Amino acid sequence: MSKKIVLDQVAFLQELSPMAHEIFSTNIRSLRPKYKYVESTGEYVFKGYEDVERIGLPIQSSIRDNKTGYCFGNPLWFGNESGDENSDRMAKFKAWWNSTNMTSCLSQMGYHLFGTGDSAIAIYNDNDGIHYRVFGYENGDCVNEIYEYDGTSRVSIGVRMFQVDGHDAVELYKNDVVELWVNAADDELKKSFGTTTGGKSEDGYTLVSSTPHGFSRAPFVYFREKDVPWGIAQDICDKLDLLVSDLLESGRFFFNPYIFLKGGAIALPSTDFQGRVFASESEHGDAKILEPPNASTMLDTAFVKLMKMLLDSTKTVFIHHEDLKGQNDSGAYLRMLCFPEIQWATNFYPRINHQMERLFLIFKEAVGRVEKDITGYRDLIFSHQFTPCIPQNLQEEAQIITESYRAGVLSRETSVEEHSLANPQEKKRLEADDKRKADAEALKTEAAVEVADVKNKENNQTEGKSSNNNNLKK
Repeated sequence: MSKKIVLDQVAFLQELSPMAHEIFSTNIRSLRPKYKYVESTGEYVFKGYEDVERIGLPIQSSIRDNKTGYCFGNPLWFGNESGDENSDRMAKFKAWWNSTNMTSCLSQMGYHLFGTGDSAIAIYNDNDGIHYRVFGYENGDCVNEIYEYDGTSRVSIGVRMFQVDGHDAVELYKNDVVELWVNAADDELKKSFGTTTGGKSEDGYTLVSSTPHGFSRAPFVYFREKDVPWGIAQDICDKLDLLVSDLLESGRFFFNPYIFLKGGAIALPSTDFQGRVFASESEHGDAKILEPPNASTMLDTAFVKLMKMLLDSTKTVFIHHEDLKGQNDSGAYLRMLCFPEIQWATNFYPRINHQMERLFLIFKEAVGRVEKDITGYRDLIFSHQFTPCIPQNLQEEAQIITESYRAGVLSRETSVEEHSLANPQEKKRLEADDKRKADAEALKTEAAVEVADVKNKENNQTEGKSSNNNNLKK
């Protein structure tokens, strides 16, 4: 069996914070003892400790930022699977999804999920709108999901543990209500909340409130990962901290010049001074700066190999400006550059598919409550797709869509859906543009017909007068 270590979320936070890395522990990297030479006794006397160079690299935090940006930086793609009769509902669903800023919601959720291993989203209606809350350990929330039997089936209950006015509190998201339980004395509860529901639990918690949420299920979705994205390479991260600290420690002694004196010296600088001075007892005075030893390439080679192993094992891509060839980088080149991140994101999305389906069910019901059409939106069927957020050549993609539409390969509706700049109401806007153009053409045609009629009348009148004049001459 392989060796596995069980870590809590405090350990994840320590790995995220560079100043909390193990390299700053004296058990991992001890202090250096200092000694003073006593000339009278010829002995070295201990004079305290000197700290060594330590540095914690923010690699874990950078990996978390990368994964969050790549996985949740792009808006979700939705496809209507309910037929054209539900296209208006689908458009309104997208509009509410965008106006609620659910892209930001998923990004916040992913930030907590990739940082401490779990997170949760709660949806609620307020003032004829839709809102969300994201819970994570870094914000002081311990979230979980439990199940209870309601007499016919097992139903999920969202659990959020936090503190209110310094007291432990538990929020339970049930099928019909949201309950708030607080562990505090009655006088403290009265001071903080006024009147309470009054129910007591066996472990000393008081039911402060029980608020109906109006949904047919608990509006709470819990996300959880088995490990953080850098977990498989945490040992490499520790080794990189130690390696860079060793390099800086060597620099304290070898990066500064050495002075060599011959013929004795009246006074020498302290040994704590940067750089080193060596004196000679020879009578022939001389002084020169010695060339410091070349830093071994082994440290640099080790760093490069460890970093490559870290990036390969975590499927992480850090893009620097020198990685880009210019302003016209093709989409294929950008995708190949970010392919490890695309692989990681592609493997990650199926792991949250069940939670996303529950989130959609709750959000459809929230939209139905606002639009006064709960049944219609609850029965709405659509597909969705995550797209990793990689650098894109928008001009190239727009050109492909436009050429496909002109060639008859794509319909205008599909072209609008696939275009990255299209608005959810783009179909209606295009139809309105078509109507305006058709009306304008009709007006032009009508005006042309009227002008032609006037000219015909004038010509007929002119011909009639000419005919009358000819008759008079005869």
